[in-house]
Amino acid sequence: MNYRTACEGLAKSHAPLASFPSLESQLRHGYFPSTNEVNDARNASLRASEELERYDEEIGCLKSTLETLQSQRDRLEQRNREYISYAAPIRRLPPEILQEVFLYEYHAQSLPDREHRRPGMFVLAIASVCKRWRDVATHTPALHDRILLRRNYPLVKWRLEHSGTLPLNIYIDDELASEDALEAMRLLDTQAARWSSFTIAHVGKLLPSIRQLSGKATNIVRLALYDYHPDFEFAEWCNRTFEGVKTLTSLCIQHLSAEYRIPYLNLGHLKIGVCSLSNILLALRSTAVLWELSINEITENEDGTDTSLWQPLVMTKLRSLQLYGGVHAQFLQHLTLPVLRTLTLRDWRPHPSVLTQLIERSRSRLRNLTLEGRSIHEADLLGALRLTPTVQTLHVTVHRLPTDHLVQVLRFRPCACDVERPHTPLLPKLLDLQMRVMVPFEGPVEGALLADMIESRFRMKTPGEGPRPGDVANFTRVELHDVVSSMDAATRTRLRLVRERGLNIQCTSHAADMIASEGTDTPNTPVS
Repeated sequence: MNYRTACEGLAKSHAPLASFPSLESQLRHGYFPSTNEVNDARNASLRASEELERYDEEIGCLKSTLETLQSQRDRLEQRNREYISYAAPIRRLPPEILQEVFLYEYHAQSLPDREHRRPGMFVLAIASVCKRWRDVATHTPALHDRILLRRNYPLVKWRLEHSGTLPLNIYIDDELASEDALEAMRLLDTQAARWSSFTIAHVGKLLPSIRQLSGKATNIVRLALYDYHPDFEFAEWCNRTFEGVKTLTSLCIQHLSAEYRIPYLNLGHLKIGVCSLSNILLALRSTAVLWELSINEITENEDGTDTSLWQPLVMTKLRSLQLYGGVHAQFLQHLTLPVLRTLTLRDWRPHPSVLTQLIERSRSRLRNLTLEGRSIHEADLLGALRLTPTVQTLHVTVHRLPTDHLVQVLRFRPCACDVERPHTPLLPKLLDLQMRVMVPFEGPVEGALLADMIESRFRMKTPGEGPRPGDVANFTRVELHDVVSSMDAATRTRLRLVRERGLNIQCTSHAADMIASEGTDTPNTPVS
């Protein structure tokens, strides 16, 4: 049917009535019509009303036809999408390949930095696409090995039923004490032997039910107890649940207290929020293969325990140590770390000879050193750096840098490496140097001194050129923030040239780039 032709014919058969020749002008000028003219107008109005009714009928028919056409179009569009979906290549994938696709995305949803996400929601999403996908999802136990308890109690039971016999990764973040929550906890407790990873982010009112659990997590690998204050009954549950475990390799705990008797023997990674000096030393004496240690705060011994006479700890596997606050010096005095590679000390309080003695005792090949604090003990720092020629990364952040001595000694002088004057330059392998002053002020380093130091440690090598005798490693990155006091035009030109040759260099004053700025002099004015 030609709908366009039908509509055009309808318009011709129902053309509007012709108006009186002088009707419009008479209406404008207040003309008084005669009796015959009034009768003619009334007859014309009756005919117009009849025509309007016919128009309304035809418009109604056209609207009905249009609605029918729109409905048919929608059905055809839906059928077309079904045809496209039916012919899609993914429908021809074997179930094994479809499983691999699901597992890839599932593991991407469950990365450590995305642990707060709900992996079960992803499985529900793919299971709702079609029966085939639902069958693949429900018959793939590896899609159900991560269980998040956060007010999703029916989902916990469903995932447990489809997880088969695989190890489970449990994440508890709930604060309710409803009957459904307690039942979900009991279900998880019956599978304690399958726990591979167990994390408590927040328990709230679930704590009484956790204390009543009696399962034995004999195969636990990762244990994380976040956001929780010491509680004797909770510690007893931990001791009872994880007693005798030999598979635990990673432990994150907010408060390490003497009540915990968690096995530390096979720990490789240990992260602690708060602990006393005596408790951490006792825990470290029980470790054998610990390679990474991170502590937010080490406190004084509340029970008055004197640790000064304790035997030093020789940790032959520890490669990374991060301390963020507390009594750093007292703790480091107990350690000997022969394989230490990364040392991070934040909120560092300067103590004479602490770093130097640690490096001298350990004789480790340190590669990365990060110091942050209100100030630094320059003699101690330089003494430690002279004993660690393997350092490649040096980051120093302080409230105020006392002198420019550190930049001076970093300057490489080739004549000092002559045969007649044998000398090893400070940090010959240094690649990454970052110095930052948190409170902007007139820094102690002159721009010319900085340029001399950088130019002595960076040069463009020609293709095929090998290292020269007595040479040092080329800088790859240099950042100095609020360290340089002033910089003249000649110094900026020198540093721009180094930047153009490929060195990633930043030198700022109050967040402004001193190298790119214009003018003859760029002072680092103090901030009141």
